[in-house]
Amino acid sequence: MWFDIPDKYMHLPETQQLLEAERAFEKLQSEYDAAVSEDTQNSDPSTISAILYHRMIAQQEFENALDAFKKVIGSPLPGKLSTEVLSAIESDFSQNDRPFVKGALAEMSGKVAGWKESRYLNERVCLCVLQLAAGNRSLFDQYVESAILDYRDVILWAEYPGRSRRDE
Repeated sequence: MWFDIPDKYMHLPETQQLLEAERAFEKLQSEYDAAVSEDTQNSDPSTISAILYHRMIAQQEFENALDAFKKVIGSPLPGKLSTEVLSAIESDFSQNDRPFVKGALAEMSGKVAGWKESRYLNERVCLCVLQLAAGNRSLFDQYVESAILDYRDVILWAEYPGRSRRDE
């Protein structure tokens, strides 16, 4: 699940629709990942195209269900952080800063999911922000804001430092 849904919302029909839409999307994402991870030269292009088409529809249904859910509860849900992200927070930030950092990344991660991207991208952006901040709370705040404005910037800065205009 991309989000931590509080128990008080589990009875809502919108919650059930969201969970079903997410399962359908995840299933098609797994099928796509399996199809392209196999020997690409032996993959049937029509099979991959069909999976992509159905995944696109499932993604749209997931986004619609998420929008309906947000309308009912009145706010976006924070994203769930991966074990790798939590581990990076534990190793980079002081015990006093960790709750804030976790909350800010979970909120940002929820916004990234709203940008119609994958769970992998959410984790990637979080890890890039953490790498760039290097345990510095002020830098962390700046990179979170940058990621919300355009997450591609923090990916560029973290993963391609020689091609960055960050310091110019």
